[in-house]
Amino acid sequence: MTVRVEAAMEGETDLMMESQLYRNGSYMPDNFTPRPMKDANGVSTFTTLERAAPPGGKAQVLDPSGRVNLKAELIDPGHYGIVPKDASRMTEWMSTRGTGVVHEFTVELMNAVTRKNVRPPKQ
Repeated sequence: MTVRVEAAMEGETDLMMESQLYRNGSYMPDNFTPRPMKDANGVSTFTTLERAAPPGGKAQVLDPSGRVNLKAELIDPGHYGIVPKDASRMTEWMSTRGTGVVHEFTVELMNAVTRKNVRPPKQ
């Protein structure tokens, strides 16, 4: 996949530099739902397992392509936030975290997982 890095850094947020991203933590709905007041940049993901999870921790591997309602926005090199394509729905999505209600965006993001509970080596 060819990507203009300059364009991505200038905020063309629909560009993806990686075909897989890593999300720290377990494969549970709350881990795939942004936290109110804390995750304004979306659900945090990284381009390497080592950045996503501490040694001995676990991460979920996801394919960000083909998302219908979500997109990956570059936060800084190697770090992407998963956000709704319709930014006005971010608060709605966040409001479901910890409620037992699984939002449609959470389901979409969990369905993007290609490998569960991948662990970086312990040091």
